[in-house]
Amino acid sequence: MKVKSVKLSEIYPYYDNPRDNTNAVEPTKESIRRFGFVKPILVDKAGVIIAGHTRYVAAYQLGMEYVPVVYSSMDDEMAKKYRILDNKLAEKSSFDEDQLLEELRNMEVPTEMQAFFFEDIDQMLNFSFDSISQQAEEYGGFQYDYSSVDNENLEATSSETETTSTDEEEEDPAKDLFVLKEREDGSHYMKVVCPFCGNMETIEIEEV
Repeated sequence: MKVKSVKLSEIYPYYDNPRDNTNAVEPTKESIRRFGFVKPILVDKAGVIIAGHTRYVAAYQLGMEYVPVVYSSMDDEMAKKYRILDNKLAEKSSFDEDQLLEELRNMEVPTEMQAFFFEDIDQMLNFSFDSISQQAEEYGGFQYDYSSVDNENLEATSSETETTSTDEEEEDPAKDLFVLKEREDGSHYMKVVCPFCGNMETIEIEEV
């Protein structure tokens, strides 16, 4: 693979590109600022981009005159397939959250990576039951003290609560936040706000 330094004005985006990379432009610009242009743009023989549209836009916004480019001998049909393949492959990968957190903790200043995260790194690193308690307080506190309620009373209380719920409450997606729930098998769970994505998540509550 031969990498060439090419004028940005001599390569062109593929205007039928089905991928919307708008949200990735700013992180890509920050990556180029910090680490340089380490991944070249792949183009066909005519200079039309096969892979690297986000890097192209980032380079343009940064005012770069030259970018690293690799020219491919793919024909039009192969190039169309590869554009889709390249983008779809990214959707197949995911992070092991525990290993990601460990890697962040081993950095001197993990928050310097915030530009590349949608999640709040501080919240990720400091997530604990105390943080759940703090969230609960912001929503009016825990509705049940599950450490002092036995299963029989808990089941009765839960049943009573469910039967007295109004239609308006049922439409509120946050109404069950920080409420201890019991399943038919006797296990308990609670809905909390995920510190990673801000969505409502379900956590398992173990018996003490």
